Amino acid sequence: MNEQDKMISKLYKETYGNVHASEDLKGKVMNMSNKKNRKAKVIKLVCAIAAATMAVTIGAMAVSASRTQQYDKVYVNGEEKMARFLDYGINTRLWECEANGFCYSVFVHGDFDTEKDTLYFVDYGDYFLASTDPNPTLNLYQEIDKSSFAKIREEDGETYLDVTDDAGTMQICLTNDKNDGAADGKIPNPDSEGTSETYSLLPNGAVVNTIKYEYTPVLDDIMRLFGQDRNSFWNHLHEEVDSNQQNG
Repeated sequence: MNEQDKMISKLYKETYGNVHASEDLKGKVMNMSNKKNRKAKVIKLVCAIAAATMAVTIGAMAVSASRTQQYDKVYVNGEEKMARFLDYGINTRLWECEANGFCYSVFVHGDFDTEKDTLYFVDYGDYFLASTDPNPTLNLYQEIDKSSFAKIREEDGETYLDVTDDAGTMQICLTNDKNDGAADGKIPNPDSEGTSETYSLLPNGAVVNTIKYEYTPVLDDIMRLFGQDRNSFWNHLHEEVDSNQQNG
């Protein structure tokens, strides 16, 4: 391990003490390259280790993405924010912004019109929800039969949420959903102690995956090690996405 890797490992462990950084972490990022496993974990890892894995992560995320715009207006607990935005070009989109000491990441799988629709983020403490409805609820099981983008199924004693976009179908295990005593689409987030990721539905049936984690200055320190900040990184990501689309 060289000195740069040691610094990355030290800073990463200060933020996520239960994760082993450097080569082990880089391997985890590489294993996310399959387009059917697109998760906000990719974004969180990028934020944590920045340019150390930039090329790998960009390659994973840009497989079938296309740029539409860099920012989109959202509301976080009623406050207007400009969130970083990426359209994968496969009917899946990503928003990310910081507020109240946390980073909020949202994936929407299914129809969404950024010209007409606005996302509302509502923080409930250990988790948050996002919807075009200003008063989102944990509605996955109640509304799933109305969705053309997802279904819940049982297989070999496990519960799965199958989410379909233009690239195919992702399988999300929901078995741990019942660990808190209720099946509600809220699952403990193993990468951010004390928080949960959620799966819910927009009024049009699109699937929303939200992930909340603590935002600390250590993340920016890591970015600065490589002469980057979050905005410049996302700009670079969009450039790579555009280039990949043109060459694909």
